[in-house]
Amino acid sequence: MRVDIGASIIEYKINYSRRKTMSITVKPDGTLRVAAPKGTTAKTVQDWVDSKSKWIAAKLAELELANRQVLERSFQTGEDFAYLGQPMRLELVTDPQQTRTRIRGREGTIQITGPDCSPPAVRAALETWYRWAAGRYIRARVLHYQTQVGCKPGRIAIRDQKTRWGSCSARGNLNFNWRIMMAPPEIIDYLVVHELCHLVHLNHSPDFWELVASIMPDYKAHKDWLRQNGSSLRA
Repeated sequence: MRVDIGASIIEYKINYSRRKTMSITVKPDGTLRVAAPKGTTAKTVQDWVDSKSKWIAAKLAELELANRQVLERSFQTGEDFAYLGQPMRLELVTDPQQTRTRIRGREGTIQITGPDCSPPAVRAALETWYRWAAGRYIRARVLHYQTQVGCKPGRIAIRDQKTRWGSCSARGNLNFNWRIMMAPPEIIDYLVVHELCHLVHLNHSPDFWELVASIMPDYKAHKDWLRQNGSSLRA
């Protein structure tokens, strides 16, 4: 199967399962993963995928921009990295006497000290730091909002998700992308509320959005911010 996206033709395969709805995932390598309920005809899937061509094109553009921004990162002293929506200046200290890399953030600075301050080592250290910060911060925000939603999640995991900011499994486990720690606090709160509401409605039905709005009336502004600025949250 294939879909025309502008001047490009993208091949895809259909994965059938017991799911009730169809879905499209744009993978980090630019390929598509299409899932559909068992028994759905290939034509029905093709027509549905064709109807989503503008959405696919937008996601591919976001992916291209994100990849370009990653390539443009130098991971050198003086470069800014966002944390909770605020710029943090990177400061590297190469110390051959150190046996391991240390990283700490304070007063608008992310300081990395270690025997290896090469770009790959710095990037790895930053991801470790963001993951650690996300684990503490997001778990606290989940605890804050779960009583309002009326549901307690199972496991909470911080992951390196390339195409999602968060997800909720059928078992009630929540996953969050560590890069969301670059966003302002209100955007992180929106994501937390969004995923917690999936514990009640595992879909994006009107009932789901009504529940989100009951907890966060201005959620649409945060949703729009994430759609417009999400591609810039990269390290």
